[in-house]
Amino acid sequence: MEVKAILEKDTITLKKLWDNEYVVNNPDNKVILAIPNAVNRPVLNTVRASFTREVEYITVRNNIVLTMGNETVVPGGDSPKSGQSFKRRYTHIWMQKDGVWKLAARHANIICPAN
Repeated sequence: MEVKAILEKDTITLKKLWDNEYVVNNPDNKVILAIPNAVNRPVLNTVRASFTREVEYITVRNNIVLTMGNETVVPGGDSPKSGQSFKRRYTHIWMQKDGVWKLAARHANIICPAN
């Protein structure tokens, strides 16, 4: 649901999924607040030709859920890397607040090619 919302720049759905203090450690080595109601939304402003995600692991611990897996991103638009495919690893931390699960934190990094 999140991938679809990101590709469609669907801020209504992202506001439902993301915590108001959602923080991202992104593959560009930047830690950003990706607050869904912010005017400057770095996560949404990046044009993608495609974006897929595979969840490999889920664990529930009280009011926290950890998900880990891989994703493939192909930048589009005027991006200098437009059309190139990048495989990434990610970790998400979901927290239950007032009975609703919200994505609170994310870390993603590009997988280095094997030598």
